[in-house]
Amino acid sequence: MRWQLHSLFSLLHFSWRLWAFWILFALCALTVATAADRTYADSKSKTNIDTIKVGVLQFGTVRWELDVLERHHIAAEHNVNIQVTPLASNQATLTALQSGAVDIIVADWIWAARQYDFGREFSFYPYSSSAASLMLAADSGIESFADLKGKKIGVAGGPVNKSWILYQAYARKHHQMNLQQDAVIKFAAPPILNELVLKGELDAVINFWHFSARLEQRGLKQLVAMDQVLASLGITTPTPVLGWVFKTDWAEQHADVLNRFIAVSYQARQRLLLNDQEWQQLTPLTSVNNAQLRDLLRDGYRAGIPRQWGPEQRSATQQLFNVLRNEAGADLAGQLTELPGTLFWKNSVLPSQ
Repeated sequence: MRWQLHSLFSLLHFSWRLWAFWILFALCALTVATAADRTYADSKSKTNIDTIKVGVLQFGTVRWELDVLERHHIAAEHNVNIQVTPLASNQATLTALQSGAVDIIVADWIWAARQYDFGREFSFYPYSSSAASLMLAADSGIESFADLKGKKIGVAGGPVNKSWILYQAYARKHHQMNLQQDAVIKFAAPPILNELVLKGELDAVINFWHFSARLEQRGLKQLVAMDQVLASLGITTPTPVLGWVFKTDWAEQHADVLNRFIAVSYQARQRLLLNDQEWQQLTPLTSVNNAQLRDLLRDGYRAGIPRQWGPEQRSATQQLFNVLRNEAGADLAGQLTELPGTLFWKNSVLPSQ
């Protein structure tokens, strides 16, 4: 009897140790598996964080949007790491894109389309429809477009500035004027033009929208708004002037991160469109402490944000190209007779209707 009890206790003791061993083994296995899953998840998360290299003008308006993305961590939430390269001029941004130093910049669709003449394919996604304005000096004496005859007009962006070409088309069609011959034209950088017109050394300037806002704040007036010019030329649908531009083959290979970047870019502009508080936060970038000027910059920026992008807008852009080509010829359009089919990026976050 004693031997039987001893055998029973021995068996129970052995079974308890066996069960303890298996329980411990299971716990260890579960811990290792959990750690492995966490490591895999972390690794997967890290591999999904893609970098996109963005070239921007050092003091350009694109910095405003990128600041919103950074402050609100919008890009990070979409696993996009934005590597910003500040550049000194428009030409520097174009060169950086062509060389591959950056992946994407803001440029106009005319430049992107012209590259097809040289066997280089670039694609475009709308960013802004803000255009230059024709602003009058305080004592210019100009009351109508016909009064521009013999006047000194400053033009930013050079002879192929689209707004300058459109104003020429408007003058030719509605006032039988050749602005290049009937006025004295001076091409110069935007800040210089503002300085000259404020000093009274120019009678009028065609300058980029944010420089025109500074003139408006100083009391200068527009002669004819660009939307009036476009409507008079048969273009009534708002069309983009500037957009995100990138190499088409790069875009095809990196479509996922590009589309995520476009989505976060849209979100940032929606914040700037709907939230006045965002503009208070931009003061260090705009270097504007004047409330009136800040409001003018805000309103001008908002007016240029594309609301739609679909067949109607693309058709209007082709109409605009036709006007520009007819007015400026090969100097602007090269050998192109229509915009390339692959110019406009196929994916969009903007409504099409």
